[in-house]
Amino acid sequence: MTSLPIVGAAMTLADVETHREWLLEKPRDLELQNFVEAEVLNGDWAPLAERARKLLDGHQGRLGIHGPF
Repeated sequence: MTSLPIVGAAMTLADVETHREWLLEKPRDLELQNFVEAEVLNGDWAPLAERARKLLDGHQGRLGIHGPF
């Protein structure tokens, strides 16, 4: 067993689609960056959340969003 940390990532959902296999091979932490624009959270964010749910089915790491700043 190794004591090295598992590398996580900060990605958009498009990047998750591209790197999904790598992301799910270990319990990697993930920060979703699609929510950085205030307009997303003030608008209809539900389709993005549903897309994320489908793409992340089986994900076992911690999950966060990069919110507006």
